Amino acid sequence: MEELKFKKFLTKYDSLLEETMPLGTVAARKEKSRVDDFMLLYNKVRLSEQDIAHLKKLDKEYADVFMLRRLDYVRLVLNKEQEKKKFFEALKRGAKYNPIFEHNPEPYTNGALNKALSLREKFFNFDCYLSGFYVERLNFLISWIQLKMMDPNSQEYIDAVFNLFGKPTPGLITEAEKIILANPYKSVSSDDRSITPTALKKRIEQALEELGYDKWKVVITPDITPRMSVKDYFEVNINSRAKFSEADVIGLIAHEIKGHVGRRWHGWKTGLLLFRDGLVGKNELDEGMAIYNSLQVENPKPNILFNIAFYALMVNQLDKLSFYELFEHGRQYLPNDSKLFDKVLRLKRVCKDTSVMVGDSYEKDYLNGYLRVIKLSDAERQDVLHYNVGPQNFDQVDLIKAFLKINGFVIQKPQAF
Repeated sequence: MEELKFKKFLTKYDSLLEETMPLGTVAARKEKSRVDDFMLLYNKVRLSEQDIAHLKKLDKEYADVFMLRRLDYVRLVLNKEQEKKKFFEALKRGAKYNPIFEHNPEPYTNGALNKALSLREKFFNFDCYLSGFYVERLNFLISWIQLKMMDPNSQEYIDAVFNLFGKPTPGLITEAEKIILANPYKSVSSDDRSITPTALKKRIEQALEELGYDKWKVVITPDITPRMSVKDYFEVNINSRAKFSEADVIGLIAHEIKGHVGRRWHGWKTGLLLFRDGLVGKNELDEGMAIYNSLQVENPKPNILFNIAFYALMVNQLDKLSFYELFEHGRQYLPNDSKLFDKVLRLKRVCKDTSVMVGDSYEKDYLNGYLRVIKLSDAERQDVLHYNVGPQNFDQVDLIKAFLKINGFVIQKPQAF
């Protein structure tokens, strides 16, 4: 009887392995090898019922702490239009002007740093396979909060920004140069942008309902820089100042909803908010998947590849050029001065005095991620969608699946892109 139960257990284990190993691997393995491998895996990831309850509690605490980051709030440039006017008035006179940006007051007097440090200590002391992933994310949050408490004009701040977000590699710049040469900027009329934020809200709500992403709500807000953004806390934000074309709507559904919301929805369905918010480095593959989705529609919007190559090339100059100099550098790629200003602002929004040679080097991740995603198989892209991993932990997906299944969480089923 015990032998029969154990064989059934191994059969169940083989079903798990079939989901995480190449076809044919399981059938070829000897039974002793199967047993030994199973016990190693089981002992590595299995939690007691008490520890599972503790993990769920810490996971909720983790999500609450990350809510304190308020990324869009702290990066929003409050005086964009005034500084844009000053910049172009100076440009007409032949003068050089570097905008001075105003931001919301830093929100981190709310105890965010101490809460993140305290929670990190709890994960240090919790013997769980996933603890390291939580610690990596909390390390990022702690570094971000500490960075935002520094003088934004200081060398300390400059070093901290580049340490946190990195700089593009020479290989990435070579690829960006090739892509922008093959995909130069195409002028697009804004005359057909007649869809209001209110009308777009209804379209997005319909798309969310059709895809089953019913947990996400759509909110119109003036407090974001892009035209649309997706939040980990179950919100899709639409910029109240923006207008949209029909092509924009199709592209936004592919990029923001099927890409960014889809990734968060599948991660949330595992039962742990860690996978909704994503592991360290997830932004790179997340943005890469969103770009990939945008290019799968019948008539992709122009300038998708141009934009991601442009940002990589401009990020490469952030440590060398002021706002004005970066704008002049960008003119060789983008002949529309108004659009160029907005893109340079996006790169320099982490600055107060934009003559300081630093910027949001995160923008390189769009191209980096896309170049990684196009090399993945469909099955690997499903793993990115479902488990919200980054390049540095992609090789852990099989163990993540094993952890979730052995401990009674949910393994996501493949679906068509």
